[in-house]
Amino acid sequence: MRSEVDAYLATLRANGGAMPEDLVELRGAYAGAVRMAAEQFPAPKLVERSWAECRTPDGDLRVLVQRPVEARTPALLYFHGGGFVLADPEATEFATANLALASGATVLSVDYRLAPEHPYPA
Repeated sequence: MRSEVDAYLATLRANGGAMPEDLVELRGAYAGAVRMAAEQFPAPKLVERSWAECRTPDGDLRVLVQRPVEARTPALLYFHGGGFVLADPEATEFATANLALASGATVLSVDYRLAPEHPYPA
């Protein structure tokens, strides 16, 4: 698996589309791409789009709350992708807003702590 990843990254570099190797640069590039996508594909309008806090022993976490017009189920807890290294609730807001509309559920998208700064189980 590692050799496949290395080969993919080598191909990107050869084609002038190398991904940043520095984690801070990679997160910045990812956030920029998410902002550009959000401008082209804004999240659907919902009755509620707000932020809440979830208290944990290791500190508070932000939680994006998205509720459709008529919430039919209590809630759906959503953990964004990004390999536990990238992303945040804003990165998946389009998807979670559509999930709220399609399911009728209130979707809670957790802004969990990212690795490597916060190793498992933080």
